[in-house]
Amino acid sequence: MIAFTAHASSRAAHTAQEPAALWVLGRDDTLDRIKRLMADDGGDAQALHFPLPHALAHALVMRGVPPATLEPLGSVLGVGLVRVAEILDIDRGTPARQAAKGKPLPRHASEGVLRLLEIEQMAFDTFEAGQSTEWLNKPHPLLAGQTPLQAASTSFGAEQVKGILVAIRYGGAV
Repeated sequence: MIAFTAHASSRAAHTAQEPAALWVLGRDDTLDRIKRLMADDGGDAQALHFPLPHALAHALVMRGVPPATLEPLGSVLGVGLVRVAEILDIDRGTPARQAAKGKPLPRHASEGVLRLLEIEQMAFDTFEAGQSTEWLNKPHPLLAGQTPLQAASTSFGAEQVKGILVAIRYGGAV
């Protein structure tokens, strides 16, 4: 299941480690923007209730996620658009090319967007406000020195990250 909900706490300012363009909107506003973009086919963004059922997540992947989703996703993750493209294993120019053609992201990238949103939500639920972004971008010894975002570039790595987050949240050994 994709666990993705809005919380009352939002970061309105960027940190010194994040690009200045990030966190222009608060976290909740940015996540709402992502939901609206994902419902761009005329559907109601509020109909995208999270956690997403697997059938809806599959339908979104098959339809493709709009390229405009990547900029606010980068903001939520505390990285820039270029870094999101790297994590999704797409050329940094792909979002602009796809948008110019009126086409969605490729399936593998669309699936990666949903995977990153799920990991971000789990981290946000696990840590205090503001710490989740730092944790996602800091190398972790259980991930062979990769950051959780780097590891989440594959479904197997994402499962490792989820396991670590569950252990942290519920007091398991990490």
